[in-house]
Amino acid sequence: SKELQKRIILSDIEIREKTVNYTVHTLKRLKSDLSTGILIGADSLESLLQWKEIEWILKNYSFYVISRTRFSFQKIEKEIENIIKLHPYSRFVLLNFYPPNCSSTEIRNKLRQYNDYEHFKDCLSEEVYNFIKENKLYLD
Repeated sequence: SKELQKRIILSDIEIREKTVNYTVHTLKRLKSDLSTGILIGADSLESLLQWKEIEWILKNYSFYVISRTRFSFQKIEKEIENIIKLHPYSRFVLLNFYPPNCSSTEIRNKLRQYNDYEHFKDCLSEEVYNFIKENKLYLD
């Protein structure tokens, strides 16, 4: 909704980094007076417990999970349930939203392989595609 969009601020801290960056470092650099949540694709749930300082992140931040085409809601809910069993203080919100059929990882891989933006144009909305292209995002 438009009201929700007015309350969301996106950070480009990680995009501007020229070296390997961990989510925990980004979170510690953000202003603490903001209500911050972490938006992830359902595919990230499988490796979430391997994130650097994940216990600290789970204690301090909510995760908003977006489905991926290869994940059923049942599988996503099971992954979340497994994490909560190990970390009962963690908070997850499964969003009822189906994004385009591509991830940031797929975009980076296609850029490395083809060295142009055209190969992932069909998996994004025109507005998002144009923003990525105009700002030369995901280029190493």
